[in-house]
Amino acid sequence: MAYLAEGWTAGNRMSTDPQAHKHSTDPDSIARQFQFLDTLRCGFQIIGPDWRYVYLNQMAAEQSRHSSASDLIGRSILEVFPEIQGSPVYQAMQAVMDSGEPQRLSYRSRYKGDQDRFLELEILRMEHGILVHSIDRNDYIQIESARELSEERHRLFFENSSIGILHYDAEGNITDVNAAIIAIFGSSRESLLGLNIHSLPDKKFAAEVIKSLQGIPGYYCDEYTSYTGQHTAFIEAHWLPLLKDGQFVSGVGIVQDITTERLHQRARQAQFDIANYANQHTLNATLIKALDLAEELTRSTIGFFHFLEDDQETLSLQAWSTNTTATMCTADGSDSHYPVSRAGVWVDCIHQRKAVIHNDYQSLPHKKGLPEGHAPIIRELVVPIFRQDKIVAILGVGNKPDYYDEKDVKILEDLANMAWESIARRRAEAEKMAIATMVEQSTAAVIRMDMHGTITYTNPYTLQLFGCEARDVLFRDYGSLLEPAHRAENRSQIQSVMDSGKDHNCQMLHRKFDGSSFRGQVRLMPLLDSDRSVYGYTCVLIDTSREMEYQAELEMARSKAESANKAKTEFLAQMSHEIRTPMNAILGMTDLALQSTSADQIREYLGIVRESGEHLMQLISDILDISKIERGQMMLDSRKFNLARLLEHISRLYSYTAERKGLVFQSSITPEASNIFKGDEMRLRQILINLLGNAIKFTDTGVVRLIVSRDAQACRTPDRVPFLFEVHDTGCGIPDDQQSLIFQKFQQGDNTSGDRNSGSGLGLSIVKEIVTLMEGQIKLESEPGQGSRFEVRLCLERYDLSLEEGTSDSDPAQLEHLAAFDQRLKILIVEDNPINLQIASKVLEKHGHDIASAMNGEEALQALRQSVYDLVIMDIEMPVMNGLAATRHIRAGDAGERNRLIPIIAMTAHAVIDIQREAIQAGMNDYITKPIQISSFHESIMHTLHLIRNTAS
Repeated sequence: MAYLAEGWTAGNRMSTDPQAHKHSTDPDSIARQFQFLDTLRCGFQIIGPDWRYVYLNQMAAEQSRHSSASDLIGRSILEVFPEIQGSPVYQAMQAVMDSGEPQRLSYRSRYKGDQDRFLELEILRMEHGILVHSIDRNDYIQIESARELSEERHRLFFENSSIGILHYDAEGNITDVNAAIIAIFGSSRESLLGLNIHSLPDKKFAAEVIKSLQGIPGYYCDEYTSYTGQHTAFIEAHWLPLLKDGQFVSGVGIVQDITTERLHQRARQAQFDIANYANQHTLNATLIKALDLAEELTRSTIGFFHFLEDDQETLSLQAWSTNTTATMCTADGSDSHYPVSRAGVWVDCIHQRKAVIHNDYQSLPHKKGLPEGHAPIIRELVVPIFRQDKIVAILGVGNKPDYYDEKDVKILEDLANMAWESIARRRAEAEKMAIATMVEQSTAAVIRMDMHGTITYTNPYTLQLFGCEARDVLFRDYGSLLEPAHRAENRSQIQSVMDSGKDHNCQMLHRKFDGSSFRGQVRLMPLLDSDRSVYGYTCVLIDTSREMEYQAELEMARSKAESANKAKTEFLAQMSHEIRTPMNAILGMTDLALQSTSADQIREYLGIVRESGEHLMQLISDILDISKIERGQMMLDSRKFNLARLLEHISRLYSYTAERKGLVFQSSITPEASNIFKGDEMRLRQILINLLGNAIKFTDTGVVRLIVSRDAQACRTPDRVPFLFEVHDTGCGIPDDQQSLIFQKFQQGDNTSGDRNSGSGLGLSIVKEIVTLMEGQIKLESEPGQGSRFEVRLCLERYDLSLEEGTSDSDPAQLEHLAAFDQRLKILIVEDNPINLQIASKVLEKHGHDIASAMNGEEALQALRQSVYDLVIMDIEMPVMNGLAATRHIRAGDAGERNRLIPIIAMTAHAVIDIQREAIQAGMNDYITKPIQISSFHESIMHTLHLIRNTAS
């Protein structure tokens, strides 16, 4: 030991490193530097020039009759041992301080019981004080005797020490190693003996050893990679030079594997990091942070975190580590839920309810494979997280370079529990925030009260409901919000909650701050502390007055819906009657005509068939009109028309109808109606036909009049003429309470005549909509038993004939005969229905035109390529290629360049405006609806050819 002390002395004296001077005076640095001396059986003390202890090991403390060395550091030796002054020990110390010459002496002490013990002191001079080396000669003699008696025992101590010890010579060659060194270096004794320090792969490690060859103690504390490169550990090493006469003789290396201590230290730091991280980041980010730290501490490359539901059967993947998602698994498993029973070996920790290590994953018989894109697993460690005897989550890592062991389990369990605490806290905070947000944004009043019913909190809706500010209600009694008659009841309700500790529901009448009252549904809930005693109440208040209004409105709506449903049911029954009546006539008269041989009878039967068919057409038109009105799609078709001719035709038609019923029909038409106007002639005809038809239907005797005059009221623009259309009858009249109903859908006036029951109940509602669309007005005046008077006011636009060069409307025959164009037309009819094709062909052939046919759009294109036609009549709905598609192909030139502008008229059973608009957009010039009416058919053809000719000219 003297040589060791001499080595320190020389080492400190020879050092030129500024850090060496720091170590010589800094107690903490010295304590770290000579920490290994605490285990030695001799005492070491460093005393500064001010006689204060700078360092002493545990044995020196015991020899000084103290239990702890730390209690003496920094204190004066003269304070600790006042009797030392003037003693030989004091004189020897003083001599070393003054001259620097080493001193040896012995003295007697009783530091171990009452037996005298002889201590041998060696006092040496250091740069900033003295070093006192004390040996208990009693123990030393025993040790030396034991060593002399049993060298083998000494060797066993050397070999079995948990601290690694190696010896090296002046050239840096290793001369001896114990088993601990072999384990730390990850090599064999043979490969280490004779190995030169300079050849060690870790240059920082080697540098500290080389420093000791120069007489300077070396210190290394870092992660170390073994000589073979296959083993990594965190080690702390002291390199102690042994000097003789100031010259290096040999060195001792004391090496300790502190990996476990460092890992536990890092784990504790990681726990702190997670707790701090969770305060500033989301739950998912905290989970990933915990997994990244778990990988780092266990040197793994896979990390996963799963939650286990309360049923202990359902797992949900919450997070993967950063490295897992980046390199180990490309499968998307986020938020995946699956039962424990279907999972593989990685849930063994749930089945066994403890941490499970699989260091040979591939050999496990019960593994269930990996998802596509997942890297192979070599080994894994999974730990369960318990809360109140339930597993709440599992944390797993995988693919550590070497085997997982119990140290990894401890680290992972501590980390997992800290992570869960942070997760649970964040979840609780999030839940609390969600509840607070829900309360703040609730459309129910939430009020908190203390034990005495004093309000301590209200949410914003409470203030809105009562129409007040917070200061108006806070710290006031809840009873102040009630009608006075209910305040005593309120006290009773709160007392009931207090006594039972349970929720309570009741109805109370509340008073707002504006003096109005409302009935509220109240739910009182006790607030309970940890010992289940009530310390306050939460009141949830819902204003049910509006709900009662809603109930009344719903009842009214239900009543209206039932009335409407009843009206529709009656309408359907009436429509069934209306449709079956003409269908019966059509079928019956057709059978009679087929059986008859008399031309006059056949003509009579067919006339009835035609009249019944027109009746059916009117029903269908009414239904379609109602559909258009309800969808807001009824539109006006503005064209020029002769008003006088229209009125003459209607008057002639209903004069005949009135005469058949024994009525007198009178008409009076202003001469101003003889002008040409622009508007929707069909809709105007529909208005007059409905009004006149009803007038005749509901009149048994007397007169029906149509009066058309210039209205005294002016129109908005000067180019319009105001007309007043009046329909008078001497029929049954309409009671006052029904006059507003007859303009509604599915409604008819009350009547007793069987004939008056006919009709759909749609006509007048359609008339009203048409009049409104034409910016007109309709009015009814009626008295039961005296008849009715309908008047319609409309402004009709004058038509400027100067816009048509070389044309005249004076000859009506021009619109009735195709011969006005002085040519025989070649017409292509495209129709897949044989009966419709035959009807259209016969009508046109009768007027002298050449007809060809095609069954679909493709046949039409082929026909147009092969022949020249003047006109195409095209059905819309057809197989193979419909009419709209065929028209687009024609306009694109697919039927030949000459046919790009050929007139095309749509012939369709669709009467809705959407189909008609689509036909025009596809390139058709006009459309007619089935069933075909010959006059309308001719008019459409003439109108189309007229426009084409004017455009071409």
